[in-house]
Amino acid sequence: MLIGAFVGAVLIEGFATLIGKSFAITGRVQDQGVRRLQQNNAHLPEIFLPQGTNRENDGWQLSVRIRLMHARVRASLNRSDEWNQAARGVPLSAAHIGFATAAFSGLLLTRARSLGVHLSPAETESFMMIRRHSGHLMGVEPAWRMATEAQALRLHRIGGMCEPPPNPEAVPLANTLINSAPLPVGAREPAARRKLAAHIHRVSRALIGHDMADALRCPPSRSFGVLATFRLRNRVDGLLRRMLPAMGQRRRAGQFSQMLDLSFHRAGGLDYRLPELLYAERDRVE
Repeated sequence: MLIGAFVGAVLIEGFATLIGKSFAITGRVQDQGVRRLQQNNAHLPEIFLPQGTNRENDGWQLSVRIRLMHARVRASLNRSDEWNQAARGVPLSAAHIGFATAAFSGLLLTRARSLGVHLSPAETESFMMIRRHSGHLMGVEPAWRMATEAQALRLHRIGGMCEPPPNPEAVPLANTLINSAPLPVGAREPAARRKLAAHIHRVSRALIGHDMADALRCPPSRSFGVLATFRLRNRVDGLLRRMLPAMGQRRRAGQFSQMLDLSFHRAGGLDYRLPELLYAERDRVE
């Protein structure tokens, strides 16, 4: 459910800001939608695995790689004519990285709760602590590393006030992410892909709201009852796990396996290569 909230809402909302414009210019979402989705999905579980943010483990390495990736893209954009720094500020600025980290912590918890995820106060505190440390590795300014969910939501709300409405580049970004989501879970046939993508669009619209979904030109759909169905399903699932512990263990193992399938674990492992060129299609060829 956390990955569902991450893909269906938080990533979409993040790319609707000027953060997404740099990715639109480089083409690293449109041309590499599945790859980008798997990289983002890989980072989420890796930092939460036991000792995942220790220096020798993938959670630490992926967090630092994100920092280096942002630095490489920032430098490339500053050398090009594609980015108007006088009008838009520094690409992938410290403010935007802090804003994104607030979204990946406080906003992610809020969106996950909308899908029926229940976290205890201790689990919420632990989630925020690990996200805060990951933000440190990603280069977030100390003043913007939020310690609590409420602080993260406040920072995200203030950052949102400073953002312009979704720009035209955000439309293909959001739709590429959602339309790429069926592939990592094995939906290869066109009909199956369209059906699953339509379902993800409905869930996304229910999470982000009709105004933003319409601004991103997501397919029109009815969202009434979508979140209530998820919450009911999770409530029943939790009840069955408590009544039938053996079934609950198998269910958790299956969910963990599916989570790994959504990341790079099934696609040849994690890739730490940094881009050498600004445009994704040229970097891929060379």
